[in-house]
Amino acid sequence: MIGRFQAWQALDHNWYWKTVSVVVLAAFVTASLRILVLGTPVMVVPNDYAAFLVMLPTVRWFMGRLAFILCLSLAVAASIVIDSRLCLMLCAVGLIWGERRLFRWNAGTISASVMALGLVIILAVQTGFTNKLQQLPTSRIPVWDAAVKQVLEAPLFGSGAYAFGPYYEEHIGKTDYPAFITVDTRYMPWSHNLFLDVAVAFGIPASMLLLALLLFVLVKALRAGDCLGNAIFGSVLLFLLASMVEFTHLRLYTHALVVLFLGYLVPNSN
Repeated sequence: MIGRFQAWQALDHNWYWKTVSVVVLAAFVTASLRILVLGTPVMVVPNDYAAFLVMLPTVRWFMGRLAFILCLSLAVAASIVIDSRLCLMLCAVGLIWGERRLFRWNAGTISASVMALGLVIILAVQTGFTNKLQQLPTSRIPVWDAAVKQVLEAPLFGSGAYAFGPYYEEHIGKTDYPAFITVDTRYMPWSHNLFLDVAVAFGIPASMLLLALLLFVLVKALRAGDCLGNAIFGSVLLFLLASMVEFTHLRLYTHALVVLFLGYLVPNSN
């Protein structure tokens, strides 16, 4: 009986993630086509598209390699259209992680890589994306500098969910940076780093708790040693990369992704 119950739990867990994969695939295709056809960013800013990209490893787990490659090709095109270096980086890391077993130094792999790189370069040149790649993204430095200083002012309980914007405006108004650093003078409601963002709003303990929970998911996925665990590991890895330079707790998709990942820690989650 115990063995049957455990088998049922594993089956139900897999069906839950298969359902998630189908929903993610539908949302990703819709968002990508909106970008490519209408030329408008999804949700609020272009980098919000990264929320769809972090779940592509689960699509590969459920739909297979061909669907994954097709989705990745769509993602590269959409990333270039919206001028998102973050999304292009997630595409590259996702490809390396998802197809790492195929990366061999042989004639076939090298030829395919050269062809793919050539297509990306042609598309980037045609859309003007190469101009953005030449720019060093130093605008995050003043934002992170302000966030760290605000965290140190209220390290335990934070300064509140919407406290960073006014603080950043005051910070750049009285701080001089070297000429090579780009200071973004727009209103900045978040610090473009999820863990700094949470620390600013709710304190360092809350930020450390979030990081610890995500690391627990990574460890469990790695120890699972199966295809689903591999997919979850890849998605959380991409989520952490995006969190370092963009994600914020002020966006609903961030909460949704974290809840999905934490569900992996719960047996028979649905």
